Amino acid sequence: MSLPTELHDYAYVLVNVFAPSHFAGNPLAVFPHADGLSDADMQAIAIQMNLAETVFAFKSEEAVAKLRIFTPDYELPFAGHPVIGAARVLDQLKRLPAEFSVQTEAGMTQLQRDKMRYTFTREQGVCSDVDSAEVAELLAALGLDELSISSAPAWVNTGSEQLLLEVSQTEVLGSIKPDAAKLSAWFAKQGKRAAVYLWHEKNRYVRVRFFSAVGNALTEDIGTGSACANLGGWCLAHGLSDVEWLIQQGDYLRRPNRLHLRTSAAGLIYVGGETIVVGHGSLSVPQAIKETESC
Repeated sequence: MSLPTELHDYAYVLVNVFAPSHFAGNPLAVFPHADGLSDADMQAIAIQMNLAETVFAFKSEEAVAKLRIFTPDYELPFAGHPVIGAARVLDQLKRLPAEFSVQTEAGMTQLQRDKMRYTFTREQGVCSDVDSAEVAELLAALGLDELSISSAPAWVNTGSEQLLLEVSQTEVLGSIKPDAAKLSAWFAKQGKRAAVYLWHEKNRYVRVRFFSAVGNALTEDIGTGSACANLGGWCLAHGLSDVEWLIQQGDYLRRPNRLHLRTSAAGLIYVGGETIVVGHGSLSVPQAIKETESC
């Protein structure tokens, strides 16, 4: 017999992260008071919100909050735009100092506020080239050839592992037509989630496209903070310890995102962006009533 339930209301804030204007950027739902929600509740809410990610903030003794990040399909250990969006909301609620930290499933993350820009810090992480014998098949799945790329594809992990691929010209990005089934099959052979970050840098401006695939379904992300951090990890692994780049993502989907990437000689990566609050709401969640024993 199922337990009786009652509705509990949870407030949320809708924000656009990495937003150069009000209705640009990557939308995110932030639940700043998530204590009481179960894993099943959070997954159901993420499906209900139907955004790339939904983030839930819980009380923490070690940080400003502990963040749990969910897509409509699964939980992520770390993702950049939920961390920055949550930082903005928590800062408004708690009047935080200019520097503070949040806790994620991938560990502690340091943040800084500079006016309307929030920046998170990551360490260099791990960078390794893809096996050269596997590259041709990957390029074929992306509709590219060896002349289309400038460096070897690399696995990078500064909190969430992704595949990074530097292309030779900006025009290549516009012509990319990935084959979702071939891309999924290639990543399945590697035992990895199918997600590839393609980028080209010129005069400190970086144009980006980020694709993920499941079977024959292909999606393109409009703004990816974790992959931007991984690009910083790639830079450090290749001796680029004084990068200051503006990342331009989402333009091919008519939803511009602007991310700021910086690396330091200390082996640190800084990813920042502006966040705009665009709405508030409340969601009613059915939860079991805890029965107490009578004396």
